[in-house]
Amino acid sequence: MGGCCSSLPGLDDPEVGKPHTFKIKKSQASPDSRNFEVYNTDGEHWLVIKSDSDLSDPTPNFSLINKEREHVLGKCEIGVENVVCAKDVDWDGSDDSKSSDDSKDSMFDFDESELKVKLRWKIKRSAKFSDEDGREFATVGLQMKGLSKCEVEVDEEDNKDNDEDWDATAKVKNVSYTLSIDGKDYDVSVEKGNWDNWDRKWKVDGMFDVEYKQNDGADEVTVKTTDLEGNPGHDLLIAFAISEFMHPCRQLTKLNQAAVQIGKNAMMEHRN
Repeated sequence: MGGCCSSLPGLDDPEVGKPHTFKIKKSQASPDSRNFEVYNTDGEHWLVIKSDSDLSDPTPNFSLINKEREHVLGKCEIGVENVVCAKDVDWDGSDDSKSSDDSKDSMFDFDESELKVKLRWKIKRSAKFSDEDGREFATVGLQMKGLSKCEVEVDEEDNKDNDEDWDATAKVKNVSYTLSIDGKDYDVSVEKGNWDNWDRKWKVDGMFDVEYKQNDGADEVTVKTTDLEGNPGHDLLIAFAISEFMHPCRQLTKLNQAAVQIGKNAMMEHRN
């Protein structure tokens, strides 16, 4: 009945000096959970990216934790979205532009009984990362530029209800990322084209590869770390922030929704 030394429960922390493959999935513990679960290649639940903020926080914070050992491996703080927009609203061929830019785009030619909204936008968002001791070790940033278009055709014939068919699309002109780790800058490459597609890849040479795969509400992010000198947990956190909060498609969805809302407001003003 003598005692014996026992190891800590669960899996070890990601080991420095080895490549790792992580799979990140949104926690299904509750509908409003903001946590993410991290699995290894054997499908074992290994780590947790735990939300440290509530649902309404515009600058969410997360901690990377070893699931069983409850050991904090790092933290990230997502910055607020900085969005600058210029809008043009056309109704029945008249120019009710709210923008100081007088240039017109051929894709917004006006037809009768149509309302068209053009939303030129620029987005910036950043995140910062700290280790388990609170020392900041990295920052990452996103910059996007483009244009969202919303148009609706309206049938306002006498004695008929208004027939509205809303449509919103986006045209991306530029997407770029910045990454600095311990004062050194790194290039972040992103798969180009089909910006309204959630499936996307990113890469930082010599550090990690990231792939986002859409899967009917159970989306999955695969992170493969290749940096044999850096901390794989830190690389995982950076990849998580890029793929989850700086995904181009996520930004486009919000901007298209904004364009639709501007159009609906203009429609209400027109009818009043």
